[in-house]
Amino acid sequence: MFLKYEYSSHLSMKKPSPVSARKENASAARSRKGEELALPRRVPKQARSRARVDAILGAARKLIGEGGEVTMSEIADAAHVPIASLYQYFPDKTALVRALMIRLHERLRMRLEQALELVTRAEDIPAFAEAMLDALLLEFGAARPHLNIWAAAQASEVLRELDVKDALELTELVTTRFQKIAPFIDAERIRDTCVFAVAIAGPVARQSFLMPKADGERMLRELKALIRLRVETLMAGAKREFSA
Repeated sequence: MFLKYEYSSHLSMKKPSPVSARKENASAARSRKGEELALPRRVPKQARSRARVDAILGAARKLIGEGGEVTMSEIADAAHVPIASLYQYFPDKTALVRALMIRLHERLRMRLEQALELVTRAEDIPAFAEAMLDALLLEFGAARPHLNIWAAAQASEVLRELDVKDALELTELVTTRFQKIAPFIDAERIRDTCVFAVAIAGPVARQSFLMPKADGERMLRELKALIRLRVETLMAGAKREFSA
């Protein structure tokens, strides 16, 4: 959690008061507790157990993705596992949704790491950003199931916080790489751009599914153009500062 600071009229930063600090500590403790509750109860190690968990998550993705209220019993029935086996791995639906989001995050991270290895020049960044946005659309797959699962995650305060942490992890990967290949660009400007790009990519991609096809494609083109323009502006500004 971020500490809340008070700013004076001349924008100097003051330390948080003891009361504010205690509130932040309590909030952080609740957040950690919530994260623990959202974790699976058991980690499958044997092939049979992993197959059972895969079946459970496949059923959860299908039923939650269809929208509407879904019970743990319905998920167990669809996965063809006893309800007791379901609860052995997942204490509640929050843990199930979290597991689905973790799998999406892991796939995105793998794609991101593989793509970043190919980015060796600052000039490669716009093409990389466009390719990753296209990959994000592919990962979302069938739009409606993903949108419903994502909506289920956003309905939980714990999962919202974990979603932000996942996004910041991806942001850090991109930022670190870009700072390495473009040391002539101000590091904070690179970070600003990466935070914006990663944070906005998901919402724009999801909204593009909800719009008429032509308008959805128009949104994606505009986002790609915006990121390209921002990178080109950073590079041009750095070159001017270097030659001055």
